[in-house]
Amino acid sequence: MAEITDMMKDLAESAAKKADVTYKVTRLRFRRSALAKLLDSQYKELGREVYKMCRQDGGDAEEIEAMAVQIERTHRRIDAIGQQIERVLEIVRCPVCGRVAKIKNPRCAYCGTQLAATEAEPEENETDFITSGEEIQL
Repeated sequence: MAEITDMMKDLAESAAKKADVTYKVTRLRFRRSALAKLLDSQYKELGREVYKMCRQDGGDAEEIEAMAVQIERTHRRIDAIGQQIERVLEIVRCPVCGRVAKIKNPRCAYCGTQLAATEAEPEENETDFITSGEEIQL
């Protein structure tokens, strides 16, 4: 009877861990999706400003540069979320071939490259600031 109880306990713990991983990954994907929508709007605004500049209707080069900086910042945030997702899923990308491998694997199964040890998962922010003044609660 004790064996069955232990087995049930192990199954429950495994299910809870999988549910936690699914929850965390879903939250991170939601954040990444919100940032992708922001990125689309940033590109549209940049396009409008460039169009104004080309038509000589008052497009501002400094404004365009500021928009480009915002776009780069958004790209970095999206990439960082992708890395968080990989950590939660306990996977890494091979720096040589780009294939996915489990964190615990010392080498890439595809090309044999030694995989770097990963750092501990950073704490997740409950609030992700999308634009100045606009805040999305997750």
